Amino acid sequence: MKNNKTIRRILVVLAGIVAVTAIVYAAFSVQRYFLSSTEDLKTVGGKTMPVRILWQERFESDVIAKLSEDFTKETGIPVIVEQVSIPRWQEISYQELASGFPRFDLLVGDSQWNGYAVENGYYEDLTSFFDEHKILGTFSESSTRGYGEYPEDSEKYYSVPLNANTNVYAYRTDWFADPVEQAAFKEQYGRELSVPRTYEELRDIAKFFYRPEENRYGIVFPVSSSYDVVTMVFGSMLFGYGGSWGNRVTCVADGHINNNGAVIALELYRELYQYTPPGMSNSLYAQAWNRFFEGDVALGMNFITNLDNNPIATSTGYFSGLFGPASRDAQLVGQGVSLVQGARNRDGALKFLEWWIRYETQQAFAEGNGLTTFRRVTTSQSFRDLNPYNEAYAVSIEHVRDFWNTPRYAELLDISQRHFYNYLTSANAASARETLEMILSEWRPILAHECNQQ
Repeated sequence: MKNNKTIRRILVVLAGIVAVTAIVYAAFSVQRYFLSSTEDLKTVGGKTMPVRILWQERFESDVIAKLSEDFTKETGIPVIVEQVSIPRWQEISYQELASGFPRFDLLVGDSQWNGYAVENGYYEDLTSFFDEHKILGTFSESSTRGYGEYPEDSEKYYSVPLNANTNVYAYRTDWFADPVEQAAFKEQYGRELSVPRTYEELRDIAKFFYRPEENRYGIVFPVSSSYDVVTMVFGSMLFGYGGSWGNRVTCVADGHINNNGAVIALELYRELYQYTPPGMSNSLYAQAWNRFFEGDVALGMNFITNLDNNPIATSTGYFSGLFGPASRDAQLVGQGVSLVQGARNRDGALKFLEWWIRYETQQAFAEGNGLTTFRRVTTSQSFRDLNPYNEAYAVSIEHVRDFWNTPRYAELLDISQRHFYNYLTSANAASARETLEMILSEWRPILAHECNQQ
């Protein structure tokens, strides 16, 4: 018995030694894996380390994954584009960044994320990369600043433009060309039925075609409390009427989000919602386009997604951002791509970025229906001929402005989403001015804290 106990003790000790050895080896292996982007560690297990990119599920992700095969042929570096569902995209991204050892090298994140990511040390400073490759000017200046600069006017950049987006409108060309409709519209409004240039003209056309008894509707756009939907759609109207999200340098929203122009814009937003088809109170961007393509709506107000499956393509036209009394500025949406701190394959990721900003790559992205802001591409006739919406997009992308990108932008966005959605969809909602004042009252302490931290 004594010998058996001694043997058991020896076995326990040996097992402990094995376990500790395994842990140490695993820790060493993990460290080696995370540090293998240095000059003398290019491979793991005899294989070239891939560049890993995290993004949301969307067709442009597939386009970039396909294009990156050319990068791999050229450099020998594999590329993995990991796509996560849109509802979990931000959550997963932030969890990985906060871990200190993210499983991706490049993050495709919304422009609003810059403040949060930079202040927490999650993104590498790419200013020297921007200067070396003359990104500012090669790409649209307003979008480059919107996607990459933080803080505003600092000339410091953290994200390279990747997938651009802004307001583009669709309309039924056959309805607009119908002589009966043209005569009726002119009699009612005293002008020709044509593509609108202003928000007032857009409203009149939406109202004119809103005939639910005939199964015709005036306009459709995404309406959802999820993430940023109703806020982003409102942004262009807000700018057009002389409002804004606020002064991003001083962190002051008073007099911007609640001025008289902002009130008029919000009232127009709600009126437009009255001319939408039924059942649109929980629709995302792609769903709103799909609803337009059912063929019974005159106008679509949205951000571009894949429009390949348009069953009424021959009777669909597109036009660019509209003029308000104050400006034709449009809300910037879309994403830049950032190099994360702790990237496992930092060198490979930088090579990918150098490949990505080439003219040939940007042209190929456009040919795959991606939306670039590379000016040599967007100003070309070949780009405008690729898709019917490209010309409208190329005009709008030069006049974009962004939402807040302060570290606590998500709280600001949650507040605006809640109040805008309630204002649009609730029969007993507060007035437009009251709604904006409620947003402002909840924003003030957040913005005051943000400026105190700078």
